[in-house]
Amino acid sequence: MLAQYGITADQWRAYSTNEAGASDELIFAQRIGLGHNVLTNYLAGRTFDWYDHSFRDGVNQDYNLSVSGASDKINYYMSAGYLSNQGVIVGDNYRAVRSNLKVDGKITNWLNIGANINFQDRSDGNIATNWSNAITFNSPFASYKDEDGNLVVHPQGSTLTGLVRGYNYDYNRQFQDLESGYTVLNSIFTAKVKLPFNINYSFNVAPRYQWFYRRYFASSKHPDWNPLRIMQE
Repeated sequence: MLAQYGITADQWRAYSTNEAGASDELIFAQRIGLGHNVLTNYLAGRTFDWYDHSFRDGVNQDYNLSVSGASDKINYYMSAGYLSNQGVIVGDNYRAVRSNLKVDGKITNWLNIGANINFQDRSDGNIATNWSNAITFNSPFASYKDEDGNLVVHPQGSTLTGLVRGYNYDYNRQFQDLESGYTVLNSIFTAKVKLPFNINYSFNVAPRYQWFYRRYFASSKHPDWNPLRIMQE
């Protein structure tokens, strides 16, 4: 191939100062700036698809069950549901449990009572991968795991600094957790009273309970995380 440019292999090698016995692959890799883990993996022919590792085919599940009935004295409806959604980005998950109860009963000829109760517990405490960092700061030749099968903290090389060292979501995820979501209980209790002189009186009570939470945990055992800078990592 070099002949078409009018140079020989020896001339091409002489364009740089090389180690004794350096292969053409090593010379080429060093000329384009490869080093550390990236250089080692390039020479060994090892690659990792960071883009494919950051995305997935999400599975969405939605289950519902309901029961209803009626008689001269009572009408009722009950339902329950479970929802589990996975986003296309790895780690993007959502879960919800919900239920509903509606009851309307005739206690006497002059008194009716009813209830409508809704419950929902939702959890969206997910820590999704930063796919932009994964495909921007990691070379295809960056290391996902070492030779012993352990996750690598710095895919590009630990002797580098800052973002140049690369990003490994699965390694970081071992040292962090997020609990986020809310629980809601809404209810309406009604009563209808039939009074003399064809007067109808009704009233309702609507107690409501809400609990929101967001708790983030990160371990200082991660080799890079200073406790004062955790939220910036």
